[in-house]
Amino acid sequence: MKITQLFTVVICVLTQYSGYSQAMSDKVDFDSFSQFDLEGGYSVGSIISVKKNRISSPRFELKEYKQSIGDQKLLKLTKDNNIPSHTFNKNEVEKARIKAFLKLPDIEPELEAAFNNLSTVSLKVEKGSRHYFSGGGNTFRRVVRKIQKSENCDMFDFITENKARFISEILIYNEGEIKYTWGTQLSADAKIKLKKVLGISGSYQYDDNGNLTIKYNGEVAVAYKYFNISKSDKKLVKNLCKKKIAYFDQDGDSYGNDSNYLVFSPKDPLPDGYVLKGGDCLDTNPDVFPGQSNYFTAQRGDGSFDYDCDGVITLQWKTTGACGKGHAEPQGWWGPTPDPGVTMAWLKDCDRKIGGTKKEFEQRTQGGK
Repeated sequence: MKITQLFTVVICVLTQYSGYSQAMSDKVDFDSFSQFDLEGGYSVGSIISVKKNRISSPRFELKEYKQSIGDQKLLKLTKDNNIPSHTFNKNEVEKARIKAFLKLPDIEPELEAAFNNLSTVSLKVEKGSRHYFSGGGNTFRRVVRKIQKSENCDMFDFITENKARFISEILIYNEGEIKYTWGTQLSADAKIKLKKVLGISGSYQYDDNGNLTIKYNGEVAVAYKYFNISKSDKKLVKNLCKKKIAYFDQDGDSYGNDSNYLVFSPKDPLPDGYVLKGGDCLDTNPDVFPGQSNYFTAQRGDGSFDYDCDGVITLQWKTTGACGKGHAEPQGWWGPTPDPGVTMAWLKDCDRKIGGTKKEFEQRTQGGK
């Protein structure tokens, strides 16, 4: 491999991403995040393996298996804005990358000396946001059980044969500045060669001591949270290309609980009491299942109104009523929008006459799902 090929994108910790939905946060435990190496970041939902402090090949990103999952709500991301500025110590991940670089046979002695004298690497970032699955840590297990197509067998083999990680959160920043501090002076020729080898795409400058600072603009993925894919989950995916998953359906609504399943051969009949569709978030109520389209005015039995199992309470009516000039459609709640199960006045009509307006009300109970 040529040096220039290896370092074309190396410096960018940083792969671009588009944003998602919203929430606000101003406190982050940065120590709980792992750092992406300088070959780039990966999206939430990526499946990776790390060897000697470096993300190894192959990697599987969410976009590679997303279409295999029918329930796209499962992959919904939440975005927290106002993540504070931070300076990451990149010594460990960068020196691990350079250690591999120094083993290349065609490295020039001057560059080898420069990298051997690399003292510190730091990344300062600003204007950050945190992106994560709305469904939390159970998302991977739920995702895997939705994928039963043979085109994902390569990914399943990767999971079972490696110490695989599932990326559940990432930190993205809009501005970044990385600084290389050398333990020795660099010649003018070495500076030119380092610029070429590092594949510098942002603005850069060397100070009087030869230390290099590179600035980036645009969204950059910097760090991530993950959980190791467990032995039980590996056992599950190992059978997915050969077998099917059945879920016990306690309430008879044709959907089973994700935590109560068995793996069986497609050649065998479906076991009694089991179904092929999971995702039932309350398997003691037949009105609760993924995709439920009806609204309900009574909680489902555990205090929640999440009848469609999407993790979000959807209100049946959100309109606020109003009378007066400019309100052609007056119907709506007479007051703040109530929570599901709450009964309040609903404005049915306004009869506008000279000298006043006659309002017609009814009592209505808010529905939810």
